[in-house]
Amino acid sequence: VTEQGKALHLVAHPIFAVLAIAVVAALAAEIPIGVRVPPGVLMLLLGVVVGPHVLDVLRPEASLIAMGFYGTCALFFMAGMELDLERGGGRPLALVFRGWLLSVAVGLLAAAVLNQLPMTRSPLFLAIALSTSALGFLVPILRDASELDTTFGRSVLAAGAAGEFGPVMAMSLVFARDFTTLQEAGLMLVFVGLAAFSAFVALTVRPPRLVTFLTAAMHRGAQRPGLLAGLFLSGLVVLVEGF
Repeated sequence: VTEQGKALHLVAHPIFAVLAIAVVAALAAEIPIGVRVPPGVLMLLLGVVVGPHVLDVLRPEASLIAMGFYGTCALFFMAGMELDLERGGGRPLALVFRGWLLSVAVGLLAAAVLNQLPMTRSPLFLAIALSTSALGFLVPILRDASELDTTFGRSVLAAGAAGEFGPVMAMSLVFARDFTTLQEAGLMLVFVGLAAFSAFVALTVRPPRLVTFLTAAMHRGAQRPGLLAGLFLSGLVVLVEGF
């Protein structure tokens, strides 16, 4: 009985269960049913089924929360690697930001309707959530469909970038309570300026020696560009956690 209990405990461990769901979803996505469902969609559905609101097999324990936090960081890292500012910027990016503002308006309308239901507690938060694009979720779907390098794929990536950047700005302005609205707006403008400056530097400042140094180990075991990008991302994670 003790050995069986240990085995059941290992199988029910949150990390093992989550990865098992990922494998099952990947296999189920290959079943020919006439409609191809992306593995990410099946992962979400299976996660809901085994979660506390349906079968109650998995609960948000500390290890699972930590796994989700670092997994989200890795997902944003991979999505950022796919985002091409040179091809997706300019007019497409301006159009998608206007489209995102339209999605915010639709989200506010939907939140106003849902606010009449007792289950809705924060309609403004719901409106911002409805305007979020989940770029990290879209990138694998586009890659599997070989659409990343097409005009459609670049447009979706540009829209996804707006749908990630805009909600962060909105959440920071709407829900921050440590400063006045004017101070928060000023901090957001500084943040936008830093983001624009970083994009400008990344697209224009490319010292030949540094480029040669990085590309020389791109496909070797060291993979210096990936390690440096990971170090930079981890620094941002630590900074955000501190704030």
